[in-house]
Amino acid sequence: MADKAVSEMLTMLLPLANQVLTVTPANPARALPAQQLTQQIQALSPQTTVMTMNSMAAAVTQAKADLPADGMIMVAGSFYVARELAEMMEAER
Repeated sequence: MADKAVSEMLTMLLPLANQVLTVTPANPARALPAQQLTQQIQALSPQTTVMTMNSMAAAVTQAKADLPADGMIMVAGSFYVARELAEMMEAER
């Protein structure tokens, strides 16, 4: 969300990431656009691979495809992001 302490959160999370996929949440009124988030990540952590994705589904598909055998996928964001992911996972059942 554009009104949150994004840089502070990224500073804590980026050292843990090999790759970051950004998505614009389904709440465009308060959302931080994915491209803007990608730019912030690149500025804070130039060595981190960052890709802007068109949708949560595309991001999950890409994350699964790139996941090493001993890796994990972490999703961070607002409750809107969590709800969108939960609905998508429920539909896959």
